[in-house]
Amino acid sequence: MLALRGGGQFTQLCEQHYESHLNAAKVLLTPSCTAALELSAILLNLEPGDEVIMPSYTFVSTANAFVLRGARPVFIDIRSDTLNIDEQLIEAAITEKTRAIVPVHYGGVVAEMTKILQVAESNDLVVIEDAAHALGATYYEEPAGSFGCLSTLSFHETKNVTSGEGGALIFNYEGLVQNAQVIREKGTNRKDFLEGAVNKYTWVDIGSSYLPSEFGRRVSATSATCIPRHKPCSSKGMVSVSRETPASRKQRPLEAPGHSRTLLT
Repeated sequence: MLALRGGGQFTQLCEQHYESHLNAAKVLLTPSCTAALELSAILLNLEPGDEVIMPSYTFVSTANAFVLRGARPVFIDIRSDTLNIDEQLIEAAITEKTRAIVPVHYGGVVAEMTKILQVAESNDLVVIEDAAHALGATYYEEPAGSFGCLSTLSFHETKNVTSGEGGALIFNYEGLVQNAQVIREKGTNRKDFLEGAVNKYTWVDIGSSYLPSEFGRRVSATSATCIPRHKPCSSKGMVSVSRETPASRKQRPLEAPGHSRTLLT
């Protein structure tokens, strides 16, 4: 009998698929990319007054996830060609309160991760990729979501791979996984109980309900296999406009650098 609760057969199938696709230490599915961002913010142990650097052009969830933990978002201007964070402006915005950098891969065009990772390493900062738009995209042939200590994905209906709603938190550092599993299970060690490691589960830390239902994961399991079928686009990520769109509101195509490959559905 198939489980209806989260963490069942299809959840595990999807997580294993994306671990393989991204060469990740671990992938945990979440109800949304917003939930994945919130989970990553909890894992950082942010304190009021801490600062998190992110692009000025992004969805509200990127900022909200960290504001909810008491942190202050520090917005950096974007590049005019890719609409991603301008990597040349990040270092000047770093202060003694800065804890993390959150690059957003807008429209599936990967931000300039080489420079961002260099800045982060030299300043002892955590990088969290907001790869909501970027499943299947690559940067110097490496998949988006494989660069940061943590990365997030979206499976909203507007994304390349969808289950209607859904998200994932990607771990490229295994040391955070165990704590994340507790947080995802409402701050309990319920996962240990289900695996037979303890005879009952209990509250052990802060947490919330970040485990998705199996219903949507059945759709996710089918959609996940479609990633290689998408057409690669190495030069431009298109922002579509209709003929009725006023000329003043029309947007030009995004210019993706040659080393950054995005996908068009």
